[in-house]
Amino acid sequence: MARAATPKVKPPRVIVHAPNVPEVVQAAQIALIAMKAAKVHTWAEFVDKPDSQLRALVSLTADQQGILEDNRHVLPYLQVTPLVTVAACGTCGRYGLVSSAAVPAKCGFTLRCDGAVAKASVQDYRPRPAKVG
Repeated sequence: MARAATPKVKPPRVIVHAPNVPEVVQAAQIALIAMKAAKVHTWAEFVDKPDSQLRALVSLTADQQGILEDNRHVLPYLQVTPLVTVAACGTCGRYGLVSSAAVPAKCGFTLRCDGAVAKASVQDYRPRPAKVG
């Protein structure tokens, strides 16, 4: 007798975000990855899903939930397609909305700021391997 196929249940996606970038960029990255996992294009579509469905799709740490809460003012502007994300300076703290295009390496948000600019990605953070030698 043939057995009925049981559907495979995927565990919730564990989000790994870049820890060494400005917090607003961390929030945007967490949100974009969560939105992509939920197969939605905007934050409004993401929060319209039932909580039980979101819990089955993504798993956030308490720190990640706090980062999202602290930067909730930026989340409604994010989009997965076409990409609207955040770039921020690690020195002056200024940030802005950007598209998928490359951002300048040095800060253009504040006059005479030489800080490095980081951009939120829709991909999980992967640490760079340490240089040998």
